[in-house]
Amino acid sequence: MASDNNQNMDEVRQALEQKPIDELILLALTASDETDDLGWDAIWVLRSRATREVFDAAKTLCERVDPIERSIGVDILAQLGLPTRTFLDETLELFFNLMDIENDNRVLNSLGVGLGHISPEPRKVQPLLKLKNHVDPEVRFGIAFGLSAENDSLAIQALIDLSSDENGEVRDWATFALGSQTDLDSPDIREALYNRAVDANDTSNAGGEGLVGLAKRHDIRAFELVLQCLQSGNAGTLVLEASEILADPRLYPALIKLLDNPDYADYERHAIEDAIAACNQ
Repeated sequence: MASDNNQNMDEVRQALEQKPIDELILLALTASDETDDLGWDAIWVLRSRATREVFDAAKTLCERVDPIERSIGVDILAQLGLPTRTFLDETLELFFNLMDIENDNRVLNSLGVGLGHISPEPRKVQPLLKLKNHVDPEVRFGIAFGLSAENDSLAIQALIDLSSDENGEVRDWATFALGSQTDLDSPDIREALYNRAVDANDTSNAGGEGLVGLAKRHDIRAFELVLQCLQSGNAGTLVLEASEILADPRLYPALIKLLDNPDYADYERHAIEDAIAACNQ
């Protein structure tokens, strides 16, 4: 089924590649929150084309009155030409200027997420920090995404702050950024990761991301936390990932018991098996 979907997607994009830019722009404006619709296919084709004409068309969208058009313009430019990015300096200048005057939350989110696809890029840190405490969680999520993979000390501190955000999605991404998207290690980073890992009231994935981050840093507290999760049956894929990273034989018996649970999906069973193999040393 997955291969059929991939084939259909390839066929759609091949057909779109024959269309002129103005038609692709019109299709791009229909992009929804789903990532597999025709609008997003058009955006991907525009990004891959990555010519001056595409840049200028997207820039024009960023200057429109309609915030949806501005947001789509940003979405196009954010990954223009990847993996060989084109018009980077012009894109950054446009984004930074827009951030100074933009009031629409969707556009600000697109700017933050868009800058997250331009990493590492130290020039973006200060513009993003200005919006760290924005009232809208959609914007704060964009800021957490935008600061990911930056090792600047101010960016790290902002992610530490956002890892305790009142919004679960913001906490989740900021904790993931701290735990897995940087190799930096410090007492403050570890404390932020630990705080998420032990927060029993957090229903987001931030707790699991905290565990993974602690395990990657070989924090001595990670073992007991992971073991407790395994023994309680609260072993999602992030706990299993942390188990595999720790590769501690003392986790082996608890992991073996998980195989008796018929409720695990195939991908979860694969994660259990990988963790078992790592701990069976």
